[in-house]
Amino acid sequence: MYKVDAIVEKPDLPTAQKFLESGDYYWNRGMFMLKASTYMDELGVG
Repeated sequence: MYKVDAIVEKPDLPTAQKFLESGDYYWNRGMFMLKASTYMDELGVG
């Protein structure tokens, strides 16, 4: 698990480019709905 400082939804192009160039940001590639226990089981930590 990681601490999230902020979530930026749909950044404008200059902001998105800055994020990519810095290498310090992660991209959320989707939304998933499932029980936390199912996810933890899949990760092998449940």
